[in-house]
Amino acid sequence: MISLGLDPQAFVTTEDNWLDQRAAIGHDIFHVIAGYDASPVGEFGVAAFTLVQYRDLLNVFVLSFVPISLTNPLWTFPLLRALVRGFRMGRASKPVVAYAVEDNWAKPLWAVRQELGIANYFARRK
Repeated sequence: MISLGLDPQAFVTTEDNWLDQRAAIGHDIFHVIAGYDASPVGEFGVAAFTLVQYRDLLNVFVLSFVPISLTNPLWTFPLLRALVRGFRMGRASKPVVAYAVEDNWAKPLWAVRQELGIANYFARRK
């Protein structure tokens, strides 16, 4: 995850709002763990994954744009696949917001996904 420019120190805090901070910073972590890029379709996939993980209103808002986005014929099937995969993977995964990413930066991404119970959603490269 370090190779992707993510800083493990961003997760270290002694403040009382650690869960809010973790959720906000965790958006990038969700992208990496769930395997979605930062394209609009990728954002919808992460929103689906995150909504199932912890039901917050921001992701409901993001997903409210799905009907309009489906009018783009180039996005229809990729978007539907991203949503279905995000919802399923979010349900299958252990809570990512509770996962101690700061203690696991050195682990390969496939191992993190395996610990979270979502490795079967990805082809393992050897």
